[in-house]
Amino acid sequence: MDERLQNAVDELKKRTETICSVIKKRSRTTTDRIDAYAKSAIDRLSVKERLVIIFAIGIALGFAVKHSASQNVTIGYDDYTVKNQGKAYDLIAMQKKLAEKALSGESTAAQAPQGGVCQ
Repeated sequence: MDERLQNAVDELKKRTETICSVIKKRSRTTTDRIDAYAKSAIDRLSVKERLVIIFAIGIALGFAVKHSASQNVTIGYDDYTVKNQGKAYDLIAMQKKLAEKALSGESTAAQAPQGGVCQ
């Protein structure tokens, strides 16, 4: 019984090895075919056609980036549409506060960050 079982296992191993080798050969040939087709398709294009394709891809990529950025970044004309998220600074209020401190003679040096000096 053990000998029959061992023979069956050995036969199964041989079959799986042959099947695996056939699959590997087929996958390599398919990959090689795809690579060869892609290379031949690219080689058939002239330099002008390649530049046009790169230009078209650049325009498409530019539109995609602009569209995704336009939802989050506003600079210039659309600044008034930005929602106040609590992170914004009121520059006018800061300027008034600084001017009042300067007129009253309070020192603002204590509030300045301490660090190295640039020369």
